Amino acid sequence: MWQVIGASVQGTGHVRQGLPCQDACHWQVSDEYLAVAVGDGLGSALYADVGARLAVETAVTHLATHLAQAAAGDAEAWRRLVQAAYAEVHRQLVACAEETGQPLNAYATTLLVLAATPEWLAVGHIGDGAIVVQFADGRLETVSPPVNGEYVNSVIPVTADDFACHIRVRVEPAAVLRAALLTDGIQSLCINLATMTPYRPFFTPFFAALDQELDGSATSGEVAHFLESERICAKTDDDKTLVVLGRLPASIPADDPGVSAPAL
Repeated sequence: MWQVIGASVQGTGHVRQGLPCQDACHWQVSDEYLAVAVGDGLGSALYADVGARLAVETAVTHLATHLAQAAAGDAEAWRRLVQAAYAEVHRQLVACAEETGQPLNAYATTLLVLAATPEWLAVGHIGDGAIVVQFADGRLETVSPPVNGEYVNSVIPVTADDFACHIRVRVEPAAVLRAALLTDGIQSLCINLATMTPYRPFFTPFFAALDQELDGSATSGEVAHFLESERICAKTDDDKTLVVLGRLPASIPADDPGVSAPAL
């Protein structure tokens, strides 16, 4: 029922500096549910790449393990599931820091998560990046917009002592047709940051590709190729992550005319 494609790629700025990609993404899918996570390690963190990978893998494992229990409950059960996933991520990052003797902020990362069944949607978010959803009625909405910290280009990471106060959770008893999770490397390219309105022509080709059964690995490679293209890198030198998901089979409302599907 669900398909997920996506990739995290190294930005040209990090290539020049000899730094690894500090973005990460991970997901787990079954016929009944999906769990997705995206992280962006803070550039100031020494092991940002490690923190981002550990965060997304831990979050997805926790969500997938406990999702059936939440699905049998109400909105509050979903909210507790998302909050518990963040708490587990924080615990694992603390354990990693203690094991390596590094300060916790060496693993600082943002974290976006999405869990869904055919009847429910739950998202969690700390930091920047965004989650965009197309609902069954065709509505395209930034359900979780980017949020910065006290200063420009600063964010509150999941490693913060008061991280729990900064988690934004949204739960809806709604059917999701398509969704996208992305890091701040491309958020200005696909979202009007003044109104937080998604730029439909950006998402349409990816959503349209999910109307047919895809080779997930090969198509994720095409997503990576797109993110690494000169057209995108001319506009941002940051690491970039885009994860797109949808239900199959499904029919979605016609989108804006003149926007063709990509060669995915």
